[in-house]
Amino acid sequence: MKSKYELVVVLKTATDDKQKQVIKDLLKKLKATKVSEKDLGVQALAYPIHKQDQGLYIKYGFEAEGNVKLKIDNFFYLNKDKFLRYLLVRQDDK
Repeated sequence: MKSKYELVVVLKTATDDKQKQVIKDLLKKLKATKVSEKDLGVQALAYPIHKQDQGLYIKYGFEAEGNVKLKIDNFFYLNKDKFLRYLLVRQDDK
């Protein structure tokens, strides 16, 4: 059974479209369906992260099966120098 997820990623403000494409490729590799992307723009961070005071927020919505959380956690852990922060939330079906 597929579950619905939301993924919010905070990128450095000097990021090109290559970083966004890396995330899209990850979701494609995980066989995610109904992928949506919303650029939330540049926002001030509550505290500096890697000497950055601002971050580019991007929100992804998708559906996927299996152990998606572990795979996404591993991906961001291995690429922690390229992304400031991320948050993955599974939405409950009601």
